[in-house]
Amino acid sequence: MAFDPLKFSTLAFELVEPKKQPQEEHVRTSCGRAYYSAFLVARERLAKIGKSWGGFGSGIGVHGFVISTLKGSADGAVSGFGQDLSDLFDKRKSADYDLTSRYGFIQAFGALVAAGADIWIQDFKKIPDAQLKAACP
Repeated sequence: MAFDPLKFSTLAFELVEPKKQPQEEHVRTSCGRAYYSAFLVARERLAKIGKSWGGFGSGIGVHGFVISTLKGSADGAVSGFGQDLSDLFDKRKSADYDLTSRYGFIQAFGALVAAGADIWIQDFKKIPDAQLKAACP
């Protein structure tokens, strides 16, 4: 049975739950899990409609492929989802690599990223496969 990427979203919320008094490492990890939940949902939806990453020899990484496929769409809604996913990717990279981040990794930031990813997933799932396929030729 395949892993359900929505479990990453659940974990992202759990990591920044205020009653657990999350520390910076929890907030940073939450940002990563929130992004990966959204990214994996998008990657699998694209694969379902026949848009699969070409592999390491394709000249573009899988994250870039998914984001650029969505952002490059002529469909404004799909393109917007690509931009939002790109923003989540930037926050994830900052959480993982920037030890002196401008975001200040407080609990509220992690909760906002987790909530943003969750809303993104819910809204992205509302796009019918036919619309997504037409939008991502």
